[in-house]
Order: sequence, then C-alpha cells, then structure tokens
Amino acid sequence: KWPIYKPELTEEHIVGYYKGKPIYKKYVEDNLPDAKTSGTYVDKLLDISDWNVEHIIRTYGVLQTDTFETDLPMSSGANSNHFCRIITRPQTNKITIRNTYTGYNGFPIRFLVEYTKTTD
Repeated sequence: KWPIYKPELTEEHIVGYYKGKPIYKKYVEDNLPDAKTSGTYVDKLLDISDWNVEHIIRTYGVLQTDTFETDLPMSSGANSNHFCRIITRPQTNKITIRNTYTGYNGFPIRFLVEYTKTTD
C-alpha cells in the first residue's frame, strides 16, 4: 500500500549535499493526533533532539484514510479550516504533526525528512 514511502529509511541516509554538508533523509511514520473540534488544531510533538538537526531541507509524505491516500500537507476540499500538516522546528528539536479535522483523527501518516546536522 505504501511502496514509495516504505523503504529501509528508518535509519538516516545521506542523499546529497547542501553548502558542502551532507543532507540526511529519515523516514517517520505516526498517526494524526485527535482534533477535538473540526477547525481547531491539535498538535503532536515528535522529539528529534537525537537527530542533531541544523537545517531542515524539506519534508514530504502522505496521509492514508479509509478511502484515499494524499500528499501532505493536505486540505479538505473547499474548507480551508480542515487540514493536516507537518511543521518542522529544528530550533526546538521538534517536529509538529498538526490536525484540524476530526474526520482524520488517528489516521496514519508517513513522511520523509531531509536535513543537515550540527555535527558535520
């Protein structure tokens, strides 16, 4: 069901270079947090302090529901208050998974993060 997002990327891999520093890629899977009311966001914070992130280059992934799969960030049709997204905050060593729609509560997401490290 997730052929391009389920490789052996649970460990970080070097996938390129940015300003002379290696770019690492890491695979993450989780579930969306449960929004209490549609249109009001709820966040789940993932601690990435052990990744030693200096700069996030990009994040991309997919949301899987009972009836479809779609790219993240995702907005639900004409209602811009219904969305889910990944927010990266390397300064705080956190990745935020945000959900504003009760219809997506608990659905799985899978995403890749590309970043440089403070240790290089």
